[in-house]
Order: sequence, then C-alpha cells, then structure tokens
Amino acid sequence: MYAYKYDSYEYVVQPGGRGTRRVKPLPKRKVVKKKPNGLKRFVALFVTLPLLVSYAMYIMPFGLKNITMPLITDRIVPMTTNTPSYPANNNYRYDYAENTRSIMFPTSNYLENENYLGSRYFVKKNIKKTSQGMSDLYLTDVMYDLKQKLQALGNNYKSLSPSIFVWDFNSGRYMDLNAETPYPAASIIKLPVLVSLFKNTEIEATNLYDDMTLTEYYRSSGSGQMQYQPAGTKYTVDNLAKVMMQNSDNTATNMLIAKLGSMNSVNADIRKWGLQNTYIKTWLPDLSGTNTTSARDIAKILCNLDNPAFLNVNSRSYIYDYMSHIKNNGLIPKGLPEGTPFVHKTGDIGSMLGDAGIVHMSNGNRYAVVIMVKRPHNSPQAVTYIQQASKIIYDYCIRNL
Repeated sequence: MYAYKYDSYEYVVQPGGRGTRRVKPLPKRKVVKKKPNGLKRFVALFVTLPLLVSYAMYIMPFGLKNITMPLITDRIVPMTTNTPSYPANNNYRYDYAENTRSIMFPTSNYLENENYLGSRYFVKKNIKKTSQGMSDLYLTDVMYDLKQKLQALGNNYKSLSPSIFVWDFNSGRYMDLNAETPYPAASIIKLPVLVSLFKNTEIEATNLYDDMTLTEYYRSSGSGQMQYQPAGTKYTVDNLAKVMMQNSDNTATNMLIAKLGSMNSVNADIRKWGLQNTYIKTWLPDLSGTNTTSARDIAKILCNLDNPAFLNVNSRSYIYDYMSHIKNNGLIPKGLPEGTPFVHKTGDIGSMLGDAGIVHMSNGNRYAVVIMVKRPHNSPQAVTYIQQASKIIYDYCIRNL
C-alpha cells in the first residue's frame, strides 16, 4: 500500500490498483507572535529619526542646490550667500557643476570641441538641425560706474541720442543705456539676415553653393559695388553673404532676403528667436530708417553666435569669418588698442550711425558692445562719440572684468 500526502488529506492506494480517498486534516501550524520589544523600538527610532531629519533638512537640499541644479543649469550656486549665481567659469567660486560633470562624464575633460559661456560641449561636426530659440542674455550686476561715464560723455553731445548695451561674457555684468528703445537699424539689420541664412542652411532649406542671378529687381543704391554689375551676373549664396557683411552691399542683401523667401520669412525667424524690436519692413537701402532694431536685440544675437544649441560649428565658422573682415573699421575699433580682435557689423544712414560686435580683450575676456546713435542728418559728431565711447568702455572693461 502506498500513501501520498497532500495539503489537507491522504490518498491511500490499495494493492491491486484500487485506491480509497480519505480525508485526514493535517495539523495546523502554530504561529508564535513575538511580543514587541519596547526598548529596541525606542533605540531604533532614536537613531533613525535624526538621520532622516538631517537628510531631509541638509543633505538633500545641499545635493539639489550644489550638484543637481548646477548640472541642469550649468551655473554655480554659492553656498554662503544669496547673491545671483554666475557662469561656470567664474574663477572665484568652486565649480560644482564642472566637477560633478567631470565625474559623470570623465571624457569631457579632454573630448571637447566647443566652449560656450564657460561650459564645455562635444558637438558632432555633421549637425544638420538645431533649435530655433536663442538663449536669453545672462545678466548679473549693472556696471553703474561705466554708465555714469557714458552719460557724462553724452552731456558733451547734446544733439545726439545714443543707445548702448555692453555685456561681459565671463560674469554676465552689463550696462544698459536706452538699449531696449527701437532705433533705425540701417545696415546692422544684415546681421539677423545672415543668421537667418545659416539657420536655413542647417535644415538644408538653402545651400551656400546655390547660384543666384543678378536682375534689375534686386539692384539697389547705397553701399556696395554689386549695383554696378551687369544684369545676368551669377553669384553663389556664399559670395553674396560675404559681400553683404564685408562690403555692406545692399544689392546682395536684397538677393539673400529673396532667397530666404521674403522679408516676412526673415521676420518669422526673428520672432522665433525672441527678439522684440527687430523688424524688416522695406528693401535696402532703407534710407528713411523703417527697418528697426535695438541695442539689446543685437547684443542677444552676438552672444548666441557661440551657442552650439543655436548655431552649429560650420555656421559659426562662416559667420565669424565674414564679421572679422568688415571694411569699415572707423567706429568702435578706433577706441580699441591697435590689433585688438573685433568681429562686428556697422550701420550708417543719415539719421543713425552704429556699430555692434564682440571685443576680445588682451586679458582673454570678451564683451559684446552695441552702440547706436540717432543724430542730425549725417552729423559727424556721431563718429567722434562712438570712438570716444568705445575707448571708455574698453578702458573700464580691461580694469574691471
């Protein structure tokens, strides 16, 4: 006879193959409940509760403030003050973001090809698409001393109405003098046209090697020599962009605006970038000043020329090449020490004279500067004012930035 035990009964098989089933309940297991030890529970609570409180009040906020948030924002958060944070390359703050990033991504210390506002990036060279949005200007302290110096200079030029914006790449310090007031853009409008062109090349809507043919429709007076070339002359988009910037050629500018779709197409890009005072309303030369911009809008463009999230490396290379060979160097460059690297774009009509660019100082720091001056028709005082203002700005920045 064989017997098999299941959970609640036995199954007995008789010799001969027949079996009988009989229920035989198995004994229940006895569950012994342990009485809680009050002393042990008190000790455990006494030890763990302070640890949890310390973690919630100190460790977690410290990690969030000095490790997690710097990784997200790429900025340093000071531990002992409530002052605004500064970019990650500030020399007098411990760089939590950079040091944490170097632990999480150790190759970033030596595999890098881009640097924007002190943060290192590894950017693929074959990037075709980038985001449309520009980064906002990172603003910290106002340079009040510089503003007072420029206001004092303006007292000597009562007939002029200047608009100036200065911004330090390293610290975010800035100086604003009527910088958000719309001014006639003149040829400074060619800078957003150029950026719009390269944003279109990145999404392959335009090619730098495309040909365009000069027709009477595009021919315009004012600056540039293309207006004197015969109809039917062919130019590549690259060549048009070069002469638009370096020679401030109006005919080349009109051809590029048409290549991009229209003035409305360029304005649509400008709106996507978050610029509030920059509009193209008429074809160049626009001697009446209907095309407008502001010093702060142009400064925002300048500071984003190095932004790898906005322009890819090929676009930035072309743009810097064009802007480093501007033929008109009689304004801001005259206030800089000889040989100071400066990439820029000028604008000149009867009612407004301006210059905007990035100055590379001898101490390695950079600042963006935009000076636009409303003036009596073609007043030469505007030239002198811009030159003197440029010298004041450089002298201040080289000592204080």
